[in-house]
Amino acid sequence: MIKTQVAKQLLQLIDSETHKVCLPIQKGNSIRIKHMVVRESRRGYLVFDILNGSQVACTFSKTAAVAIAKNHAEGCMNETHRILQLDDEIMQKYNDAVHFKYTIQCTDDEQRRASARIRYDIAWEDVLTLRSELDHYIFD
Repeated sequence: MIKTQVAKQLLQLIDSETHKVCLPIQKGNSIRIKHMVVRESRRGYLVFDILNGSQVACTFSKTAAVAIAKNHAEGCMNETHRILQLDDEIMQKYNDAVHFKYTIQCTDDEQRRASARIRYDIAWEDVLTLRSELDHYIFD
């Protein structure tokens, strides 16, 4: 009984103080950062501003959505355009990687398979590079 009361009090203390810090908190199917909420949808990830009751952005990757939410929560709204550009590049490179992977699995021509492997590696490396660039918006 005492453990559950202490746990509830600790949870209330954490919830009451998290609005002061830009710390992502996953609650159910959404990620909350101060007054910003990130939710997954059929079209990608939606970023909402709870204070204004408006949708800020729709992104392909969760990393871009969290980066936009964090920047808006900190008041740096001028970086949103660059983050959305990076997200579009990630989407293009990811789709290229999916196409090349399909080609690797389905082709009978060894020369075409080798070419697709090289192109897949390049596209996937580009995706990882762009994601690490988005990470700088989150962790800096």
